[in-house]
Amino acid sequence: MPMKHWFASIAMAANLLATGPAQAGPGDPLGPQFTIATQAGGRAPPQVARDAAGNFLAVWEGPFISARRYYANGTPQGPQFRVTPTDQPSAHSPSLAMSSAGDYVVAWQAYDPIDSSSHVYARSFDASGLPRSAVLHVAALTQGTGYHSVAMGPDGRFVVVWNDFVQFFAPIPGVSEGLLSAGYSNLRAQRYALNGSPDGGKLLVTTSVTNPTPLSGVHNASPPQAAMDAQGGFVVAWEDQTVTSASVIYARRYAAGGLGGGLKTRINPQFPLEAYQPSLAMDHAGNYLIGWHVRHFLSSNYSSGYDVWARRYSATGSAQGAAFQVNAGAGGGVSIQEAVDVALDPNGDAVVAWAGSPGDSCCVPSEIDLQRYSAAGVAQGGKTSVTPSGDESARIPAAPSVAMDSYGNVVVVWYELDDLKGRLYQAY
Repeated sequence: MPMKHWFASIAMAANLLATGPAQAGPGDPLGPQFTIATQAGGRAPPQVARDAAGNFLAVWEGPFISARRYYANGTPQGPQFRVTPTDQPSAHSPSLAMSSAGDYVVAWQAYDPIDSSSHVYARSFDASGLPRSAVLHVAALTQGTGYHSVAMGPDGRFVVVWNDFVQFFAPIPGVSEGLLSAGYSNLRAQRYALNGSPDGGKLLVTTSVTNPTPLSGVHNASPPQAAMDAQGGFVVAWEDQTVTSASVIYARRYAAGGLGGGLKTRINPQFPLEAYQPSLAMDHAGNYLIGWHVRHFLSSNYSSGYDVWARRYSATGSAQGAAFQVNAGAGGGVSIQEAVDVALDPNGDAVVAWAGSPGDSCCVPSEIDLQRYSAAGVAQGGKTSVTPSGDESARIPAAPSVAMDSYGNVVVVWYELDDLKGRLYQAY
């Protein structure tokens, strides 16, 4: 048995002493799914993050942004609590990251009635939930439209990334009340120390001209993603749609000091053409994995279904093999496999989670699935259905969120009929 998996078994057995000996084998669930919160909302994807020992935190959006802390065996560390301040009742879209020691950072957006615009905020906390920083004003969104996410390194330093949309309208000649829209988006990053002190100025990751006919709120319509290694270097990934291209996933690397490690890199291959909603994770050495979903491609026409893809990269930004399809089958039909999240443990073992429809059924995601990979990119077992019933009435309204501890154990959280659920899995 590999040494890290031997330690994983010892650690998990210790955590489960209160509830009896662990019976799970490699990759098996550590008990049934559990409810984190009822009627949690489901308007934005829930978020989960895990420390090196396996303790984890779930964050979600309801009337305000709430969270709940758990021990590694899934036992709650107290009731749910409010994360955002009471003077921000409009707070929404939480993003979460955690250090090896359990310090964490939450970023969110909130509307300011004084200037009638939206802003991105963040705050860092220690492992017990006490604030380490004040509420940080990260950015004002020019026209109140944008997306954000946050990443934290093992030592607690973190980076917030966001895209800010600017849109213009002009009359279409000869069309009554018709408007032609054009615009651009700026993707920026800001690094911070654990105590919230800015580490350098704002970085312009990329700027892009978006599709002018029309924008309609669908251009770059997913949060940019970031991940950070043990040295403070980080990668930013995003979905881009320009005047001359379909939706494409790009990434750019940065050193610990904020110096860019080269030009942006296209992640998805030329075929399938369109790629959506990237997810990004990084191990301690700086190797990273990017996941996304694509439309099925049938002859010369797109179908209504989607497939999940991913690609591995070294710490130098070199692709470690070609992009690969995660879900089984060659695609096609109306099966929906989308809304991807990925996680790596410190050694590079990976898990991909997504919302899917069972078999080739139609037409909305009704289960959460997992696929494990070794650090070398070898699939570990087959697909695991977290919600095995595949009940068509159990609609999945948002992407799942997945995290790994230093032993390779997995926690996944998701919305199901507005309840926030979770489940634990043993390492391979």
